[in-house]
Amino acid sequence: MNKRIMIALIVIVMISSSIGLLQGCAEQPAPTPAPETPIPAHYSTFTEEGLYSISYPPDWEPALSIIEELEQEVMEQLKREIPELPAEQTSIIFFAGMPFEEGYMPNVNIIVETLPKRMTLDEYVEANIQMIKEQIKDYHEFGRISKNISGKDAFILDYEGTYFDLGKAHWLQMYIVENEKIAWGITCTCLPDVYSEYEHDFHSIVNSFRLLK
Repeated sequence: MNKRIMIALIVIVMISSSIGLLQGCAEQPAPTPAPETPIPAHYSTFTEEGLYSISYPPDWEPALSIIEELEQEVMEQLKREIPELPAEQTSIIFFAGMPFEEGYMPNVNIIVETLPKRMTLDEYVEANIQMIKEQIKDYHEFGRISKNISGKDAFILDYEGTYFDLGKAHWLQMYIVENEKIAWGITCTCLPDVYSEYEHDFHSIVNSFRLLK
């Protein structure tokens, strides 16, 4: 798998909710409530003091040194595919995964988005799902879960599909909206045929996320 495909498999979370808002939001099915999940004791934890922490399997490693290059390539890809997207409002702040010769797969990233207007979590989720469905024509959804993560309402979306012509992936994605102004997206990604191997880890990773402010 080349680097271009690796970029494509995380890029979908960069889709801004602002376009979905302009187009209108369809009503979405209610997610299934679920309790908090304990963080596995053997996991490693990365902490950005005063901001957030996240845990991941011990054979994964942070790849913070590639974030600037990764973000630039993601922005260029988005401008080609969705020229009207205000992607400058969004930043990648964390990236980690299982290293292999051409990148990191499976992986997890954290993205922070400044919202174009005040939004509730439900509004943000509806806008994102609508936009995702427009970009992934073979979108297939496996489930929705509502959680309380570090004292805040969170929404977990489980889906897969093909992003333009850049390959098929499976995503487990969690959204949190802070004070109706800032959205956090935590996304775990792998290839569809190995998702069953990583499903438990993916859920443990997104459930490990904590806001520290």
